[in-house]
Amino acid sequence: MTGAGLSALAAPPADEPPLLFAAAVWSILVMAVVLLANLAVHLLRHWIGRLDRLVEAARQDVYLAHVRGPAAAVIVAATSGYGINILTGDADSLLAYLGLLMALPLPLAMVTWAGVQAVRQADFEQVWPPEAIPVDDRVKVRYVLRRVRADADRLADLPAGELDRFGALVGRLCEETVPALHARRDRRLRRWLADHPVVAAGLGVWGGLTIVAVAVGVGSGFAGPPWRIVAVVAGFAAVVAGIQAGLLTVLRRRSRYRCARLADEVEATAGGIRRRITEQRLGLAGELTVPPGRQRRRS
Repeated sequence: MTGAGLSALAAPPADEPPLLFAAAVWSILVMAVVLLANLAVHLLRHWIGRLDRLVEAARQDVYLAHVRGPAAAVIVAATSGYGINILTGDADSLLAYLGLLMALPLPLAMVTWAGVQAVRQADFEQVWPPEAIPVDDRVKVRYVLRRVRADADRLADLPAGELDRFGALVGRLCEETVPALHARRDRRLRRWLADHPVVAAGLGVWGGLTIVAVAVGVGSGFAGPPWRIVAVVAGFAAVVAGIQAGLLTVLRRRSRYRCARLADEVEATAGGIRRRITEQRLGLAGELTVPPGRQRRRS
């Protein structure tokens, strides 16, 4: 990085705000954009829900190849370009790569987490029927539903022992998975935050660093009485708290909606297959108990 670029970062011109204060303002703007984006997704949940179910029902390798990878590439390109345009107009300077460096952690985390999910999904698919159905993972729940639907298509061909095991799995979906999804839908905020520690910690750290940046930037770059500096920091803290409270509300309501829709889907699918299993068993029992002499003969 050139000496001029370093000096500009360390000591901006007198008519410009301190770098930390400008970074805090941009951080708050990004928070607001994240809130508005999640709010838009929540308001369009009925339309997006169909796409959500389609993506989550896809095989994990198809999802990673055709959804997660391109999404990460788009985020890298958009965020790095955004950072370059905001921080510098000099594409020949090493400072031009700062936007790319700022953008890399997000797709890197996405790709790493995708790899972890792929390994967990592969391990989960090794055992059928599964020992447990994790209701906190919608992809796994929809994988189980996909396998259950496939087995239900050949229900009449299943041997008695396999039919019993299949019926037990369907019963677990009805009696355990559906109530568990309803319980997740009805979680209070404290329990929801405990179940989403990454979201809670991420927002806490993000908000805390933003407020610290405001305090340091205002304290070192603006002259005035102490009470005015405290008032400015308190005002920014109130804005950050309001945005994050709104974001948590939207995320929690979206989570409630997803749990409710998934519970309805599991209940409808498993309930219908369970009735088919009962009808098949009753039909087999009826044929076995009717004496041969009383069966109707066709003329």
